[in-house]
Amino acid sequence: MKILYIICVLYNKKISEIRSLQQFLSLNSSEVELIVCDNSNSDICEQNEREYNQMYSEFFTYIPNYENLGLGKAYNKCIVSINPNDAYIMFADDDTYFSSEYLDNVLNSVLNRESLIISGIIETDTGQFFSPLHAFRLFKKEKNIITKLGTYENIVCINAGFTFHSSLYKTIGQFPESIFLDMLDYWTAYKLSECKVNKVQIVGGTISQNFSGEVDDISTIERRFKIYEKDYREFCRLTKKNIIVRTVGIYKRKIKIMLMKAKKILLGRLH
Repeated sequence: MKILYIICVLYNKKISEIRSLQQFLSLNSSEVELIVCDNSNSDICEQNEREYNQMYSEFFTYIPNYENLGLGKAYNKCIVSINPNDAYIMFADDDTYFSSEYLDNVLNSVLNRESLIISGIIETDTGQFFSPLHAFRLFKKEKNIITKLGTYENIVCINAGFTFHSSLYKTIGQFPESIFLDMLDYWTAYKLSECKVNKVQIVGGTISQNFSGEVDDISTIERRFKIYEKDYREFCRLTKKNIIVRTVGIYKRKIKIMLMKAKKILLGRLH
């Protein structure tokens, strides 16, 4: 019987490029099932299907979507397809490194029924801690970032490595498919707190993510901002945030991008 399902959403990459693929495949297959949900375009999905059939079909489940469904829709599709009963679900990203220590700690917690919700301490590839957080804040402060193991209440964890009992999916309802990429983790924290299921066990092990906030290419940042703006507004609508929170959250990002552009222009003139 499977006790842990790992859902890894893939986007415009080969299956073999999933950063933690080997760590996932090293887990006990009688207890853990890996599900790769492919949000890549149709050409890449077709290539991945061939790669899957040739190399991986006996090791995990592959779900090709032939388009980018967004995170919320991809999560819902996977959870409905496996229909887990009394099991745990873990979310993973294709560009996140999960150490074997973290995965083992999650599995041990799951097997011992230590907590309904499990996560870890997440850092960027440059070593900056950024999750979990004590609460949703418009302005992130170092003191709000959790860097010690333990059990916490009413915290926000990003999707990478976030693990929860399948019963909670019924408790909070389906993930909103109107949120495409950003803020889904904040929505999840909001709903869990609203439903009075707010204790999260933080276990040890390394989770290192290629954080988009550290990209310095302006055009890439502007493309991501368009997605973020739409998702942030939808998150505020769903969680009934006031107009101040809605406005400040957007303009904070806009000002940051404007300052980055100005810095690039200035540096260009100096050189």
